[in-house]
Amino acid sequence: MTEHLPTTSEFPINEQSKAAIAELLQKLGTMRSTDIQGRATIISQAELATFFSTQETDLIDSVYSIDPSKYGFRGPRLGIEPEPSELVRVAPQPFKEHGEPKMTHTQYVPPAAFNAYTQLAQAMQEDTGHQLLVNSSYRSNPFQAITFLVYLKRNEFDLYKTASRVAIPGYSEHGTPSKLAFDFQTVDGLPSDENPQDFEDTIEYQWLCDNANRFDFYLSYPKDNAHGVMFEPWHWRHIPR
Repeated sequence: MTEHLPTTSEFPINEQSKAAIAELLQKLGTMRSTDIQGRATIISQAELATFFSTQETDLIDSVYSIDPSKYGFRGPRLGIEPEPSELVRVAPQPFKEHGEPKMTHTQYVPPAAFNAYTQLAQAMQEDTGHQLLVNSSYRSNPFQAITFLVYLKRNEFDLYKTASRVAIPGYSEHGTPSKLAFDFQTVDGLPSDENPQDFEDTIEYQWLCDNANRFDFYLSYPKDNAHGVMFEPWHWRHIPR
């Protein structure tokens, strides 16, 4: 059993926290594999205790204390918006990764954002014959913190590298339902984890650059953006007029 990890102004990176993160992410995998409705992305603060120990929830909470400006992020704090009262389920969508069939995770989005995505995806398919999948969209603040821990471990606990790619709760466009971010994906599994910018070379990205604004979608993090965030060609925000 991992010892209690206190919440501090500095996120703890030590052998103790690394072991706790590994345990937490193993539980996350089990939770997602047994959750038929795929509600992990909208887990509430109260529900954390159902799946994670006190030590693990303390670790999740400690992500909130990270000041992203210390790690190169120059974007605004967006705040913590209330959880949406109504969400539409986006069922898993089939794609291939390195030629192997896979399914996206279930997503939940507010009705207005879902309708805009549906219209955009339909127009793209009519124009290009290509499907546009939803890799990620609305995330509750607890799940955003968990997502940060996923990438922190994947990045070998490099805070600078992780903070340039994954937002802290309160700074994430995935946590603002009124102006929601979508991470798009192709049926060929792009962007890939190995080289996420490969989405830039797709027909889907080129079509989005030419047409997405008509559907109130805007590229959040272009090349050399002022927010200090890496170029994310797959990350588009729905900002209704």
